Amino acid sequence: MHLEDGSLCWVSERNVVHKVINGKVVHSLGVIQDITEQKQTEYLLSPAKTLLEETVQARTNELANNVEQLQAEIKQRESIAAELEFLANHDDLTGLPSLRLCKDRLDRSLADSRRRKQKTTIMFLDLDGFKQINDDYGHGHGDMVLKITADRIKAELRETDTVARIGGDEFVVILSNIAGQIAINLIEQISQPIQIENDEATVSASIGTAIYPDDASTVENMIRLADKTMYRVKTLGKNNFDFTSPVK
Repeated sequence: MHLEDGSLCWVSERNVVHKVINGKVVHSLGVIQDITEQKQTEYLLSPAKTLLEETVQARTNELANNVEQLQAEIKQRESIAAELEFLANHDDLTGLPSLRLCKDRLDRSLADSRRRKQKTTIMFLDLDGFKQINDDYGHGHGDMVLKITADRIKAELRETDTVARIGGDEFVVILSNIAGQIAINLIEQISQPIQIENDEATVSASIGTAIYPDDASTVENMIRLADKTMYRVKTLGKNNFDFTSPVK
């Protein structure tokens, strides 16, 4: 409302009905309060309030962006750590476990066999004729042969078995049973021709087998005996397998 001098006056009016007759209010109590000073203060503080709200919103957005960026960095670091862990324990060419992981899994398998009084078999597998492929066609073809051979080995194993590439063209297979039939299947599958572009490559496999607890009771001795047996197979003509000791 405006006063007589033309100035603006803000008032707050409140009414409370005390008596109603025939639906009409005949008595009420009202309170009128001058709130001009309050309104003027609000008007003066309005820019500061707006600025504060904008500052708070900007800071909130900044914090949200920082949290989002931090979460992205944490996720990236976790991904890098997982990748480094994988590379530390797997062969980068075939994706198979490395010698380090192979020894760890063999150690666990032997411990499980001791508890259950069961056998664990390890096969040391070396490719025959692989060097000639590298010499004739180059390492690119050799890498493809290793990848395809790794896939063929995995296809003959169960999910509970392990195959590892421990270097060059050497593989180690860990089984929770005696491996005669699996060795036969592996030799047959690995010897199948491999088509690479316009070339056809062929390798075979020599396999030495050692059994826990018949031949050895430690990881190192199991691998050593299987390796030694594999070389005996190569000496006797390759493309075959043999056990370290006669199977009981």
